[in-house]
Order: sequence, then C-alpha cells, then structure tokens
Amino acid sequence: MNKNILMSSFEAEMTMKLLNYNRTFRKAYICSPLKAPTVNEFFKNIELARCYVNYATEHMCVYGKAPHAVLPTILGDNSPAERALALEFGLKLLEQCDILYVCGNRISEGMKGEIGKAASLGMPIVVFDEELFVTVKKIATANGAPKQQVSLDLKHTALSSVDPDSFIDRMVSADD
Repeated sequence: MNKNILMSSFEAEMTMKLLNYNRTFRKAYICSPLKAPTVNEFFKNIELARCYVNYATEHMCVYGKAPHAVLPTILGDNSPAERALALEFGLKLLEQCDILYVCGNRISEGMKGEIGKAASLGMPIVVFDEELFVTVKKIATANGAPKQQVSLDLKHTALSSVDPDSFIDRMVSADD
C-alpha cells in the first residue's frame, strides 16, 4: 500500500510539530477563504490555507490552526449540514487560540463570522493585506472591538498571497 495515501506531507509535518509542542508558541487561527466558484479554486484555497499555516509556524513562531486546511477531507462544503458543522468547529477552535491572522486579499462570509468572534473575544487580529485592513477593522468594530485590536503587518506579506506559486516565491525571499 502506498504510504502517501495515509498522510500527506503537510499533515505529517503538522503532526510532528504538535508532537514537539513548544509552550512558548502562541496559537494563531488562520482566517482565509475556502468557498470558491470552481472546484479548482476550492482546492487552491485549501492549498493556500496549508501554506499560511506552514509559513506562520515556520516564520512567526506560532502554531497555525486552519480547520479549512484539513476538514474538507471529511466534511463536504456543499452539504449545508456538514458546512455548518465545519464552521461551528472552526469557531470552537478559534476560542482556543491566542490571535487571529486574516490571510489572503478578500473576506468570505465564513471569515466575517470568524473576525466577529475574535473581536467579541478581545483577541488581537492581524491583517497582512493593506487594502483588506480597513474592511477587517470595520467588521471588528461592528462586533465591539476597539480599533487598536486590529493591526496591519507588512513584514509578513506572504500571508496576503492568493496564489500558491507566488506564495512559495515569497517564502523563499523571506528566507534570504
């Protein structure tokens, strides 16, 4: 039997990082789009979520948590009941995190709920795309957050990437 069918390299790497748990690392919830108009874009969004998790863990000393990087393998996004279950799980996971990272360059409906939840929890919210910053701040303040709860990080712009190939290029330049 092919061992790759049992666990992807992403899942294996993340499992190893969790097994070697570092208590000094904060838990960062990765907020990025999943839903997409085409199947190819849907899979691209899963791949991007995995890239964001990996980058945050490797370059920002946090444990990146993105339920939409793994849940689509067991819960169908086109099934309303399963999507609701995945969103509920995501919000519960968010409650266990220390910070919310808003990645990519657009806000989906699911992301609005995650940003609102983080705002109501008083959780720091970090945005990596300049144009998205104002939108995220509006969502957060509408949910009771003070403006200073949302910050813009232009040092880690790889987390604003929306193309896996350009993301990898940005990661390589971040390592230089």
